[in-house]
Amino acid sequence: LEKDIFLVNVYARPHNSTDQSQQSVLQSGKEVIKKVEEDINDLRELGEVILCGDLNARIGNRTGMVMHDSNHFVPMPEDYSPDEVSPRFSQDTTCNTYGTYFLNLVKNNQLTILNGRTLGDMTGNYTSIQKQGCSVVDYFATSQTVNRDVSFMKVLDFTPFSDHKPLSMELRCKPMKLEFMRPLEDQYEQAPKRFIFNDENKDAFIQALDSEQSKQRLTELQDAMDRLPRTRNTEDSGISTAINEINDKFTEHLRNMASECFKQTKHIKTNKINKKPWFNGHTRAAKRELRKATNTVSSHPNSDFLRENFYKVKGSYKRLIDSTKNKFFGKLNEDIEGG
Repeated sequence: LEKDIFLVNVYARPHNSTDQSQQSVLQSGKEVIKKVEEDINDLRELGEVILCGDLNARIGNRTGMVMHDSNHFVPMPEDYSPDEVSPRFSQDTTCNTYGTYFLNLVKNNQLTILNGRTLGDMTGNYTSIQKQGCSVVDYFATSQTVNRDVSFMKVLDFTPFSDHKPLSMELRCKPMKLEFMRPLEDQYEQAPKRFIFNDENKDAFIQALDSEQSKQRLTELQDAMDRLPRTRNTEDSGISTAINEINDKFTEHLRNMASECFKQTKHIKTNKINKKPWFNGHTRAAKRELRKATNTVSSHPNSDFLRENFYKVKGSYKRLIDSTKNKFFGKLNEDIEGG
């Protein structure tokens, strides 16, 4: 890609929102999409555009392209590239008013809707699973240049954290060297193990140091130290290297002797701080049940029974979490006040 890419993330409230009248919500959604279209017009002068988000727009199987588009019969700008219409599939066959606004937006800006026509989502999978039913309302739409570099677009598995499925897209680009910050505990070597020194093994250690093998090793180290004065006329870095090597060998020798005589301490693994001390066996069991219900409804989203069961399990899980948390902190406050 030779130009900058601008990511435009959009959210439009559902047209059946109960906060305001339906007419005012529709007008609000229309204004949101109109503002997005104005921004995209400005951004396309600077680079390429990727539009994504929850637009609450249902467009069925519509392509979002101008049918029979051509620049042969009508004078068009030199940089205009006619739409190459490709079919688009969707598990959601319903259209709504927001869908009309969205289709006008992508046509006016020559954006290509990836849902239902891209590797990874050729069937147009549902992106939203509600108690009342399923729909496709979350989209990726890209400018034509970006579309040629899209490797795939996927609708990921349903999770208990939202009633919408996450979407993922991958672009082909030149290799880049990225530096990632490692966790602080991974940036340093572990401290050396300590030896448990006691009177019982003291004599054994003295005997090990007085052994023939130990004496021979110490003699070799002494010879190396005697050779140091000969290197004084060389560069300081050479002297430092020689001293460090002798120090490392001497330390290694002592450790080898000590490891034969004394027990060593073990590295203590630092446990992660429990940020949810109130999370107990009941909440863990409820979380497992919620995960099972999530996986089941993700595999069979058209089942009314499974959708209703999922939201029932999710509601009971939330109530259990709230009550467990309140009991824990209530007891904690009582203990603090009681001294």
